[in-house]
Amino acid sequence: MLISICQDVIEKGIDVNDNDHQYAIEALKMLLMAVKWNKHIVCVLDLDEKDIRNFTNILSKEEIKLLEFIHSKRQRSRDLLNKLYIYTKITFQEETKKTGNVIVYNPRTHTDFELYEETHFIVENILDAQYYSQVVCKYCSVSNRLNHISLKYYPVQGGGATISDVIRNELKLKQHFCIIVCDSDKKFEGAEEEGDTAKGVKNIFSNLKNEETDFHFDFYVMSKVREIENLIPFCVLEQYDKSKKDFISQYKNHLSFYDMKIGLDYKILFDKEIYDEWKTVFKDKINWKKIDLYKKITHSREEFNEKIKELPAWNICWGKNLLKNVLNPKLKGNKNDKQYKLYDIKCGDLTNNQQYEWDEIGKRVISWCCCFANPPR
Repeated sequence: MLISICQDVIEKGIDVNDNDHQYAIEALKMLLMAVKWNKHIVCVLDLDEKDIRNFTNILSKEEIKLLEFIHSKRQRSRDLLNKLYIYTKITFQEETKKTGNVIVYNPRTHTDFELYEETHFIVENILDAQYYSQVVCKYCSVSNRLNHISLKYYPVQGGGATISDVIRNELKLKQHFCIIVCDSDKKFEGAEEEGDTAKGVKNIFSNLKNEETDFHFDFYVMSKVREIENLIPFCVLEQYDKSKKDFISQYKNHLSFYDMKIGLDYKILFDKEIYDEWKTVFKDKINWKKIDLYKKITHSREEFNEKIKELPAWNICWGKNLLKNVLNPKLKGNKNDKQYKLYDIKCGDLTNNQQYEWDEIGKRVISWCCCFANPPR
């Protein structure tokens, strides 16, 4: 997170007789600690040499050096403000809240908030955070000329219903910045029905009425793809399993809501909308006559599920460990790191839906988790 310290905080920190002096110093020390351990990008845009000298008898020598470091980066930080999706400003002049792309934090309130800690990145699987940061955000950083920053986050896992418990706990604690990214789990493009995780996350925030309550939170639910596996570029999937090259070539623009791990699960075809969608896509590849018959002669989902067990599985899939194996190509046993494309994706390697999601996820995660690429040593 880029955290901008307003001049009123500096002035109150220098003035030992000011009523808010101690609050200002505590906030400043926490932020300098965040710089020391490279948890956030911290800037004071209006800080000058005189201000730094005035802190000589208030801050330690190490803290003065850290203050000088962020002063030396002020122009780069100023430029970065216009590129980030959201940033935080520290001031006594406004109440703590989140409005648009600005989080306002008043050091006089929420004194338990740990400004020195990195952003908590809440995802459904711990590998998701690795994929978003090392692959998606790397691509977005290059695309937006943000190579001069890095990322720091604390990954927090919570799949299914447990992610709601994780979020409620973080909201109750009010101690950390938090960014959430989760799958839509939609079964086809245009589907209104989302998965339990997405619905749970949205329900939590739809019930929050006070901007001050969730000032430290942001969440994103994917809309253009089913889940994280649908964000893997198809050139990487081809490289990972060359036997599916023809399938990818024919269908890649129709696979945003396809289950890449297990293939087409016949059980979902009991629902008419889902059935209509996938019959259109795979019209010549599956025994639709049999499925049509089973839909006519069965009267419940349970009966239908029993009948379709007779059909051979639609086994065009990459397995339940797809993301793990793609992130660690050596697990497959035949990958040359220098030739592996996952960490060198270009715009043309993504479908329109993937491009949209990469951009949306990238700008949020970079903004909430950015830190200095070259921290002070």
